[in-house]
Amino acid sequence: MKDILLLGGFRFVRSSLRNLINSRLKAEVTPTEKITQIQKIANESKEGSAKANPSLIILDVSIPQSEGLEAFLDTKQAFANVPILIINGSEDFDFAANYIRLGCNGYISKNYGIEEIIEGIQAVNTGEKYIKPEVLQRKSQLAQANRKVHDALSKRELQVFFKLANGKSILNVANDLNISTSTVSVFRSKILKKMQFKNNADLILYAKDQHCLTEFN
Repeated sequence: MKDILLLGGFRFVRSSLRNLINSRLKAEVTPTEKITQIQKIANESKEGSAKANPSLIILDVSIPQSEGLEAFLDTKQAFANVPILIINGSEDFDFAANYIRLGCNGYISKNYGIEEIIEGIQAVNTGEKYIKPEVLQRKSQLAQANRKVHDALSKRELQVFFKLANGKSILNVANDLNISTSTVSVFRSKILKKMQFKNNADLILYAKDQHCLTEFN
């Protein structure tokens, strides 16, 4: 097993996971506290930095749901070909279902035992999916239930939606995602059309009503 990038989470959790992986899997682990550093790490990867070329990313999303989803989408964009294993402190299967829908390679709870965590890391690292049956069942149930308006958005549109609904300007979104302002504007138009909204204010009000964003909870 090659290098693993451990992203986010509390320091003691990162330290425990790092020690576990080092001792059991003999892999090098690079812990990164701030999820906002993901773009910097991705740029280092493009420049050929060995530490920035992980074979697996473990993303700790034990933070409010919208921030975790945005962090996951940003990470997936920055490292398109690297499998991502989600670790969450919550047992809420609804959260898990959202990450699965958006394409994570594995999902484990911190309440899982050590052997399950190791099994999940090994499975995802070898190209397999690691998702418990009960989580998949909940994903299926949610798919059949009433969908929210933003569920119709693509992964990239959802990424832009979160940032716009957080009050970011088109320029800020473009800088965050490393794309042009015109591309952001195109995505914004598609989002407004799909959601049948007129402007960003409608997006923000919707996010507030649906409790999509942390600051509105």
